Amino acid sequence: MTDVTTIMEQSKNNLIQVDSLTGSRFTADIVAENGFPPTRWTLLLTQLLTMPGIPVVQYGSESAMNGTELDESHQILDMAVDKELVDHITNLTSLRNSSEALRTGELEVLHDEDGWLVYKRSNNEESWIVAINNASSTKSINLSADVIGQGQELRGLFESDIIRQGDNGDYRITQDREIAEVFHVTEESKLNSAYIATLVVMYVVFMMFLWFVWRKGKQRKADAAKQSTVEKNPK
Repeated sequence: MTDVTTIMEQSKNNLIQVDSLTGSRFTADIVAENGFPPTRWTLLLTQLLTMPGIPVVQYGSESAMNGTELDESHQILDMAVDKELVDHITNLTSLRNSSEALRTGELEVLHDEDGWLVYKRSNNEESWIVAINNASSTKSINLSADVIGQGQELRGLFESDIIRQGDNGDYRITQDREIAEVFHVTEESKLNSAYIATLVVMYVVFMMFLWFVWRKGKQRKADAAKQSTVEKNPK
């Protein structure tokens, strides 16, 4: 268990935040480690807004504001800031507001090692799997049916991945480096056989129609050629 897991398990019903009114900005810490602020912030905000507790996003965090002390750490809002991080916060906030499980559900940390954090948020109605790869390489994990359930699928909300149960009964998540994803656990979608059958029938009918048109055109050309021959060589 790392400090991250400990913090998450102790955060229930408490305010959770990164930046504060008086402290140094998280962006300053990122820059000090030669990191890329938008990527680091995306990973951190995904965790902040999907873990237990009451998240607080301090003014300026949405623009990766830099600074170590006042007034530098609380600059005038830059209206020309890149909206990608703002949109990510908006999407995560909307998701949290719509999901009781993400707000007050149970927390189960499934993996927390070498920058590869995977945890489950759930209640009796819904389940989510959050996977955050803060490492420098691609990471993978197999989640058993005891964790996910039988005949389910994991639908990624940001990278649009769909993970289904493998032949061995597990669900395998593979995540590129510096990527965070939130998976919704739902029943595996089945192919609509009636819809597929209708498409096949329509395709066959359409091909028969084309063949019929082709035959009629060929017949008209043959009749025209025959008529032309008769007119040129009357008896």
